[in-house]
Amino acid sequence: MKTTLLAFSRALFSLIFFHSAITQLLNWPDTIAHLQQTCYEWQIYFETNFYIDSIIQYCIAHASFVMGVATFLELVGGCLIFTSYQVRLGAMFLILLLIPKTVILHPFWLKVEDSLSIQIDSFLKNLSIIGALFYFFIEPRKKKIELNDKR
Repeated sequence: MKTTLLAFSRALFSLIFFHSAITQLLNWPDTIAHLQQTCYEWQIYFETNFYIDSIIQYCIAHASFVMGVATFLELVGGCLIFTSYQVRLGAMFLILLLIPKTVILHPFWLKVEDSLSIQIDSFLKNLSIIGALFYFFIEPRKKKIELNDKR
């Protein structure tokens, strides 16, 4: 029972990453346009900082590559957690993806009233997912799973 419940919980947890990656792939031009628009918005705040502005310019110019890497990390990380194979690696991929994605795509501190609530909700949702991913990364996996778990 415990093994089945753990497998089911991993499947549910991975679902959000599969959905996000598939949606990005199916709407690729819109996904790229959204990333570029977000980078333009960030550029307004950091145009005087040469280093950050250079990173933003790179993301705008190479948006397809950046989104390709992000989508790859999302799919592979989700698959690794779903299959329970290399869970720590999958969690690391998703942590590396979600930390910058959360800060860049959900900057509630820069938003006006009409989108503020949505951005705060998305930011907090991603923080809770990052917390769960740290648990997957830190929690040691048991070497042996009992098939006849009576708990």
